[in-house]
Amino acid sequence: MRYFFKTILLLLVLSFVGAGTVFYTDTINLDIDSSDESEEPPQLSLEYAFQDHSSTYYLIDLWIDLEEGFEYTQNLTNAFSIKLLSHNVEIADLSSDYDSWSSTGMSDTGSVDKVTNQIVLDQNLLDLPDGTYELTVTPRTGHALSEYIEAISIPIQYTSITDYQYAINETPSPNNIGLTLYFPDESSNYLVPITRFVPQTNTTLRETVTQLESGPSANLALFDRSPIPPVPRIQLSGGTASLYLSSQLGFYNEYPNVAKMAARSLVESLGSIPEVQRIQFYFDNRIVDEGLTGVPTNTIIEPEKPPFLYVIYRAPNGRAFLVPSIIDETVVSINEILQLLTFDYNPEFYSTEIQPTIPEEVKLISYSLAEGTLMVDFNQAFTNVFAKNLLQGRIMLDSILLTLTSVEDVNDVLIRVNGELPELDTDISFIDPLEAPAYINPEV
Repeated sequence: MRYFFKTILLLLVLSFVGAGTVFYTDTINLDIDSSDESEEPPQLSLEYAFQDHSSTYYLIDLWIDLEEGFEYTQNLTNAFSIKLLSHNVEIADLSSDYDSWSSTGMSDTGSVDKVTNQIVLDQNLLDLPDGTYELTVTPRTGHALSEYIEAISIPIQYTSITDYQYAINETPSPNNIGLTLYFPDESSNYLVPITRFVPQTNTTLRETVTQLESGPSANLALFDRSPIPPVPRIQLSGGTASLYLSSQLGFYNEYPNVAKMAARSLVESLGSIPEVQRIQFYFDNRIVDEGLTGVPTNTIIEPEKPPFLYVIYRAPNGRAFLVPSIIDETVVSINEILQLLTFDYNPEFYSTEIQPTIPEEVKLISYSLAEGTLMVDFNQAFTNVFAKNLLQGRIMLDSILLTLTSVEDVNDVLIRVNGELPELDTDISFIDPLEAPAYINPEV
């Protein structure tokens, strides 16, 4: 470029001389600095490719091709900010984990033609729920490469849930009844309500304990044995179910989390029977302070009280179950309750195992409560969820109905979208208010 300007100036000088014009050459400097800003900057770009990826795992190659003759002398330590975002909110800063870049094509003169990096995004290791994320790689301000390289954004989509059994309102046979059995997950961290259909019986109390003792079906990928020790005798009086156990409980008293889950399995399962309000444990026919390790048993124990958030527990086999979680007493509005079912509003609560049920784009426009019917009006994104992924739509709907009807004074829910009747290609009618499904997580 500088030779072009010299040529132009020389032609000007010759034209002035040819015209007889006096021209003083010391008024123009023809020696243009070779470092003039008109020189073209090096053409560099940050590129990426998925070397391997699945619904829960991404292996991403990053590289920068250095143009020929570009002198690579920069240390790339702390050169880039690498972050994982959810709807523009930072979820994880991975910069220090991936601060090592490798060079290729090193010549005798020390020049490099490419620098590379590799990033692993494993959903389980990151402990993130399903959803859409964004990996950003941004040159840090002040580093030399920031003058030549623009930031890139890489879309990430995690989908670990592959199965869900819709909550239902009717038993498979008129001769069956549905028992709500609370089984722990395989690590005894969460309690999952399962509906098991059995022949009608006049001894629901005993049948519930018997079914608990048989454990969950293997295909549920929950606790792999009975969650409770043997219960030889049960009595019901005045809403109190008295359970008589041995003081020698073996495995069920070896670990505090197993003992706690055994107690909660019995309390919540029996508490789902309308006639049972509380449980009293007896060990060798006596009330003791701590008959189960870490569980006070010297007083009655009551089932958890609503309202609940119904969130997802995702089993190792990819099946989703709705599980109740206590709502903090400070949460008072319907809008905030529904927001708690989204990841971005409540990120510390959710993980790979416990997942939100409402996508972030679904928003509540308005709501009103009259005579036990709660009307909730959502934006168009509510309908879009069903159109994109029916499984996710049904999980969302069941969660909304179970959550909102657990709120005091709410008997049923009328759902609208932008003030209109939702137009969904499902077997569900939204014309009238919907009640909470009677049978959650049917055992299939």
